Amino acid sequence: MQIKELLHNVDVIEVTGNLENREINSITLNSRDVKNNSLFAAIKGFKTDGHKYISDAINRGASAVIVEETTTEIDELLKQNNCVKIKTANSRKAFAQAACGFFDNPSQKLNLIGITGTKGKTTTAFCTKYLLEANNQKSGLIGTIKNLTGDKELPSKLTTPEADEINYLLNEMVKTGCNSAVSEGSSHSLYLDRVYGIDFDTAVFTNITSDHLDFHETFENYFEAKKILFDSMKESGYVIFNIDDANGEKVKEEDETETIKGGTLSVYYHLHSISLKHKITIKTSTERENPEVESVEGVWKTADWHEREAYDMFGIIFLNHPNLQRILMPYDWDAGYPLRKDYKNPEFYKGMKVPY
Repeated sequence: MQIKELLHNVDVIEVTGNLENREINSITLNSRDVKNNSLFAAIKGFKTDGHKYISDAINRGASAVIVEETTTEIDELLKQNNCVKIKTANSRKAFAQAACGFFDNPSQKLNLIGITGTKGKTTTAFCTKYLLEANNQKSGLIGTIKNLTGDKELPSKLTTPEADEINYLLNEMVKTGCNSAVSEGSSHSLYLDRVYGIDFDTAVFTNITSDHLDFHETFENYFEAKKILFDSMKESGYVIFNIDDANGEKVKEEDETETIKGGTLSVYYHLHSISLKHKITIKTSTERENPEVESVEGVWKTADWHEREAYDMFGIIFLNHPNLQRILMPYDWDAGYPLRKDYKNPEFYKGMKVPY
């Protein structure tokens, strides 16, 4: 990609150096990964400063460098090596923008669902991917356990990788014919702008507890990091949050996107093409121990069995009760038919225990 084209996506303060016919073949924030004609982003880390490795990046073949700070020594080094300097206010954000542009903005070509929360991200991500594929939407996944780009499985090093890897993975999904993708979003990645510029269509909040305070220092900082996903949502997107968590409503504050609430008292709306036709009320104790089904309305209104209804019933589960489907779904997923003759009767579900 020509550097001029790449910079169309990047917020810059100043660009110096020869831009004519300058090709960028790769982008990285690790100087050890720099190759000939790489773009290297010098990022200030918590343990070291990427600006210290500009010389190493140039020696390895970098043709352009993103910087936040500059010195006479750095300027002279870049000039001597005919290396383009891209000065920006925030190297992390600029690198994320460059990564989006370098891979041709793959997130804009996918129905992309981001999931954040202290617990339940991975389970929710896999359930969501299953639901999408049940509705004939070939889907990829980025997460803690593994990354899936269509039919290919790639190892996962971080819950949410750096911006260049995220965009690479999304681009691979596009290449393999995926039209949807699900991505876990850790608080670290949100705070460190790894998903900056990513075009999410839906954002999901599972819950939040006091965790990762070694990094965020306070619960308030931790919550604000999670909230970044929702604050950056486009107006046409969806926000799904768990109303059983007191912080659920807060992720929606000052957000113009459409809201879908999930919780024990009202669970069931629609997620894109997945229509949820059933309303279930779950009675739960204050301590949330041994909740049970209190009532069910309109379970499988049609006389004939359809797999779509099964997916709809499953779809109400994933936000809040990870094991509820085992109780509410009298369905053999492998065989593809209902196991109980009384599955259409709402009375069948009342009083069922919902394990956590």
